[in-house]
Amino acid sequence: MISSIKNPVLQKEVNISSDQTLAYLFTELSSGEYHFIVEEDQNLDLTLIDLSDCGFTFKLLFDLNRNAHLNLSIASFQYADSDKTFDIYVKHIGDASTSLVKFAGINSSANKLTFIGTSLIPKGVKKTETRQEGKINNLAESARSEVSPILLINDNDVNASHGAALGSYNPNALFYLMSRGLSLEESQKLIIKGTLSPIISKLQDENLIKEVNDFFQDKKI
Repeated sequence: MISSIKNPVLQKEVNISSDQTLAYLFTELSSGEYHFIVEEDQNLDLTLIDLSDCGFTFKLLFDLNRNAHLNLSIASFQYADSDKTFDIYVKHIGDASTSLVKFAGINSSANKLTFIGTSLIPKGVKKTETRQEGKINNLAESARSEVSPILLINDNDVNASHGAALGSYNPNALFYLMSRGLSLEESQKLIIKGTLSPIISKLQDENLIKEVNDFFQDKKI
């Protein structure tokens, strides 16, 4: 079962000693550094959805022990009046550990949205797999964004990969939507929801799903 929580109070250090599936919706988010230790043979599926209106530097550190598995998904909508930075650091400290980090962002502000994803596999750690994926679409001409997946691989017996996509939304998609009778703002909102929905859909709480839908319905782009 997925635990969906709005604006949780995060502990600075968390030991994952049993399988956990968590989805967090943030309408308020501030700078901080948080450390998750995923113990041997355990799984952590963590989803973060950022709809906050303030800037921050948010750092998440993960230590993965033997046969530990991390699935991290982050969606962020940048419309704040200051920069937002997500800094993710995954360290594989045990054999046969795996990690998948996905980031999807929309920047409709004149400020910066940054995703930095780092995966470290030290020498001697075998049979590990890691992947970093980051994508940000700039919805405003003045938007500034950065996607930086980083792989620090010190052993050969591993599977490591990354992908990055950064740029403006496809104007043809916007034209197509408007040709079907939608306004500019309605079309932009569809593009935003389409980009973020694969991660937002991991929310299971009906009240939080309604809150997200209401947010995009009421939000001026």
